[in-house]
Amino acid sequence: MKKIITTIVAGLFALSANAMAEGMKVGFDYLMLSSEIEEADFDTSAVQIRFSNGVGPNIDIEGVFALGLSDDTYKDSDPNLLGDFSITAELAHMFGVFARLHSDSISGFQVFGRLGLAVVEFDVDIYAQNFGSVSKSYDDTGLFLGVGASFNFTEASAIVVEFSKLPDIDLEGTDLETDAISIGFQMSF
Repeated sequence: MKKIITTIVAGLFALSANAMAEGMKVGFDYLMLSSEIEEADFDTSAVQIRFSNGVGPNIDIEGVFALGLSDDTYKDSDPNLLGDFSITAELAHMFGVFARLHSDSISGFQVFGRLGLAVVEFDVDIYAQNFGSVSKSYDDTGLFLGVGASFNFTEASAIVVEFSKLPDIDLEGTDLETDAISIGFQMSF
């Protein structure tokens, strides 16, 4: 699946090379991730780089790569079976390709929505007092949704804020669900 997405990204950027009048954009974002596995919540962070190119007046094709920065641990106790236990989760990486639909820039303000496919991988460490520890990486490919706004402070640069829903990851029968709030900087070329 990763090869398919890589091929799609390369093809879309090649097709969009003729639309350079819309301009190439590069963005760098800080993501605050909120993940949930049943009753366990994890607040982690990541950094993301975005490359986009216009293919129409209000449509961009965007490629994204993100790396996790921090992990978070959920701790609890099960006196009957597990004893004290903890679950630690962290975004390993995410990459994807998206269509970004946006409004015309009005006084330096623009709203947008992103929709596409993303490959997301999380590292999960589980420790149980009575059973020891297990570390495993889980990944999944799915639909990515995002909505946000950008605020230009020059003609070629903007601050971008976004709320997004990452694809769910199947952890052997239980889903890891993740939402993200990001803030970043975008430059146009």
